[in-house]
Amino acid sequence: MAATLDTIMCLLFGVFLLLLGWWGRRHLVDLVPSSLPDDEQDHRAQVLWRGTWAAQVVGASFLVVALLVWTR
Repeated sequence: MAATLDTIMCLLFGVFLLLLGWWGRRHLVDLVPSSLPDDEQDHRAQVLWRGTWAAQVVGASFLVVALLVWTR
């Protein structure tokens, strides 16, 4: 029973993080305040882009763990 719950939780977290990263990349321009200077906007956009990339990598890792837990 615990393995099933672990698998479900890993799947949920993985899908959530993948979707969050995908959504963040699509709305990256909207998430950066336009009231900031151009240099600061570029910096914030780069930081958000790295965050979306990290969310997708961690989400994919959760999906791999879910697959490994499910197959054992």
